[in-house]
Amino acid sequence: MLLTSMNTDTDGTYKRVIKRVTDRVKRYYKDRFGDTAFSKEEKAFNEFKRTLGVKYHGYFEEIHDRFFNKDGTRKSNPEPRPDIRDQVDAEVYSKLEKYYTALIESRSKGGKNILVFSEVRVYDPREQEAGTIDLLIVDEDGTGNIFDWKFMSVAEGQKDVQWYKQEAYNIQLKRYRDMLLANYGVKKIGMNRAVPILFQIKPLDKRVEGSKPTLTGINVGSVDTTKIEDLRLVPISEKQKAQDLKVLISLLHN
Repeated sequence: MLLTSMNTDTDGTYKRVIKRVTDRVKRYYKDRFGDTAFSKEEKAFNEFKRTLGVKYHGYFEEIHDRFFNKDGTRKSNPEPRPDIRDQVDAEVYSKLEKYYTALIESRSKGGKNILVFSEVRVYDPREQEAGTIDLLIVDEDGTGNIFDWKFMSVAEGQKDVQWYKQEAYNIQLKRYRDMLLANYGVKKIGMNRAVPILFQIKPLDKRVEGSKPTLTGINVGSVDTTKIEDLRLVPISEKQKAQDLKVLISLLHN
């Protein structure tokens, strides 16, 4: 049974959510780094990125709804894409749509009849804990494949996603896997990935009063990971150590 409400228990009733999977991630960061103090500028920049992340998660959900019904079945005729006037937003939408459709195509090769769900809300009654899976693809044999979109920025010259973020993603992905296996009759998990999507951000100009950072675009990798040359765009997999996967991809390109 796949859920559509954060307050829904596995039996279809409504329960008050006590904990969220993201609380585990927050606890990990606090245990690792303590209470981090951010400057006013850092807080503003973090909020800028958070707002963008929420917005573009919404784009993914809108793209999904154009192609699939609420029950996970494919629509006979996809809905038309929206008219997005802002050039940057339109380019972001196109890149996300390209990645989404390539992912669906890769999982349905050979005429496989997959079910696809977006923003899947899951609940563990034992732990009274809820979470939201960004995209869940169910294969014909019932195998669940989890994909979590990670919109982020990286420092100039940074060659990989920070190790502590990789660890945090694995905490989240492992919990989603355990919740599906324990509470929803899923017998097996296939892919279980956090997909990095990098913001291209023009920083504020400190010489100009009231200047703000602006988004100029995004970078997202290929569904075929052997074609990814930028290690920062390689998905983080829960089922094998993230660094091992990145080393493998690096060796393939050398």
